[in-house]
Amino acid sequence: MAADAAPTALPTAPARPGRRRGPTSLRASRRRALVAVGAAVVLQLLALAALSAGVVRAERADVVAWVEVVDALAAHEDAVLTREADLRGALLGGGPAAGDGSADALAAARERLRARLALDPVLGPRLLDVVLAEQAWAQSWEREGTPGARGVPAVSAQALGAYREAHERALSLATARRDAARRDRSRTLLALAALDVAVGLLAAAVFAHQGRRLVRDLDGPVRAVHGVLQRVHRGERVAELPATDVRELDDVAAALAALSGALHEERAGSARRREDAERTAGQLRAVLAAGRAMATCSSTQALAAQVVASSARVSGGSASLWTAADGAPGAFTCAAWSQPQAPRPDGDASIVAAVGADGRRRTGDGEVVLPLIGSGSVLGVLHVRLCADPSGAGEAEGADPGDVVDALEALTLAAAAHLGAVRLHELTRRQAVTDPLTGLANRHQLEQDLAAAWAEAAWQERPLSFAMLDVDHFKRVNDTAGHQVGDEWLTIVADVVTSQLRSSDGAYRFGGEEIALLLPDTGEEGAAVLLERIRAAVEDTVGPDAYPRITASLGVAERRSGMRSAADLVAAADKALYAAKRSGRNFVLRSALIAYQAPVGELSGDPSQVPSTPT
Repeated sequence: MAADAAPTALPTAPARPGRRRGPTSLRASRRRALVAVGAAVVLQLLALAALSAGVVRAERADVVAWVEVVDALAAHEDAVLTREADLRGALLGGGPAAGDGSADALAAARERLRARLALDPVLGPRLLDVVLAEQAWAQSWEREGTPGARGVPAVSAQALGAYREAHERALSLATARRDAARRDRSRTLLALAALDVAVGLLAAAVFAHQGRRLVRDLDGPVRAVHGVLQRVHRGERVAELPATDVRELDDVAAALAALSGALHEERAGSARRREDAERTAGQLRAVLAAGRAMATCSSTQALAAQVVASSARVSGGSASLWTAADGAPGAFTCAAWSQPQAPRPDGDASIVAAVGADGRRRTGDGEVVLPLIGSGSVLGVLHVRLCADPSGAGEAEGADPGDVVDALEALTLAAAAHLGAVRLHELTRRQAVTDPLTGLANRHQLEQDLAAAWAEAAWQERPLSFAMLDVDHFKRVNDTAGHQVGDEWLTIVADVVTSQLRSSDGAYRFGGEEIALLLPDTGEEGAAVLLERIRAAVEDTVGPDAYPRITASLGVAERRSGMRSAADLVAAADKALYAAKRSGRNFVLRSALIAYQAPVGELSGDPSQVPSTPT
């Protein structure tokens, strides 16, 4: 607006209907401020009074403690004198002391003194001297106080004199400390009273000074601001502050309201546009970050966890990812959910199955269900529950639900591509290390696991056993019943073996009808017990009708100090296996027992089949 534009009338505060009164002046506002300051000072004085009361109570407790010490010393002296009188009466009368009342009273007085030994580092030794002198006096009576004797034993009289001297020293110190505590308390009360007066005077001075300063510092600037606001409202260019003028605060409020109203609308629109842009940028950053994180995942589980975490961050709610189950078309299992402390969301299985069947997204009732489509099939389903309260919902705070769904759509596109790649990678890896017939790990996987187990056992000096299983007369099975029955028997034996192993053990198809077993943290004797259970289970298993029964021979060896590598361990187990087969089959042979004459029954298996001299 040009500087020479016609000035407009300055808006004033509208009159309130029903009553008329003058606007509130600056001086009235100042008075209210001063009253508030005065109230704060009064509260400070009250707090000081409370502190003073606490100090007084603490010092009163100190005085009471010293009074109790003096009383305890007096009670102890009375108890000693009473006991002395009883002992003298018993000595002169030729009988025992009358009753135990004086002894009990003396014991109680002694405990009162002992309870106050730690009250003061100077008084404590003197109280201890009193107790020790009293005990010496009592012991002298026990040694020399013979009933019927005439006169008081000299040692007892000396001990009583020593007690009185110790008692007098302790009583003098305790009395002096008690009087000093009383004087300190009086001085403290006077000091606190003086402090209260000083704080009151200081508060009054501050109160008056602040009042004068408030009048001097606020009146002029407020009037200047009022003049500036008038000129801004008229559209004038403000080059310098004009001379202050006395105006009513209601005029200032009206001018400020007119100016701030226009500015507020502009700021609000700008803030909304900025928030929308920042929110969109935040969602885009979250999707891009999720894509980068998903690219580093090498397993379905890790990818699922990353997808649900990113979905929860984008939506502000909770999310779960369901992946297609292997070997069960149309079935989906929950691979991960964003709230692991809560139960698995099995209640969402029906809607997940519906989306997985037709590949179409579902929305409604605060939830979004999106398919992950790759290679023409539904690889997974993302179920998201949107946040009911948009405030404090992270990236989704204040966002339009449609924008959130669009961001989740973009996230599922990236997740579907990565999920397809990860599942293909997992399938390829499984095929590379798994025997397709038995489902056991293959020879390649055995070499890796055996090398790792050997290194760990050598480093930690822990036992490690390796075993070989061979199906007896397997060629006869293939020749008489056919290779299909032979393959079926290999699968059955593999299942029997794995059912007997621990989670830390490993079973591998070594080649042909041989199965290798890796047994960490297991000695040869313990391994032989396990292998015997496997041998018996194989013998008791009923197979195909064409060849219903078979047996197996097993050899086991433990890692020993003379072995230089894992190959030596495998060779020892293989040697034990072939020794078992040459010795009659269908039993377990330990490597440690093939080098000497073993008694019948020492080798595992059927004792009737154990040779007298295993080779």
